[in-house]
Amino acid sequence: MFSPRVGPGWGFRFEDIDTEVFLYHGEADSLAPVRSAHYIDERLRRGQVRFYPGEGHADPLTRHRHEIFGQAVETAGVTV
Repeated sequence: MFSPRVGPGWGFRFEDIDTEVFLYHGEADSLAPVRSAHYIDERLRRGQVRFYPGEGHADPLTRHRHEIFGQAVETAGVTV
């Protein structure tokens, strides 16, 4: 079974997160392999994952920042 290295013992299980989580991941990420994102996604109870084909580690944040920050603002209920 694959178990990603997601930090030095975070002290919680992804299954125990009881809030909505948004995960944006480039499928060509060489720093955090896409299988790590799939592993996390499979365990989040209220997760929404968006994969970006052909994009690397920082690409989703730089190329899709309006989408990502727009989702954060909408989820927080902030009026801009």
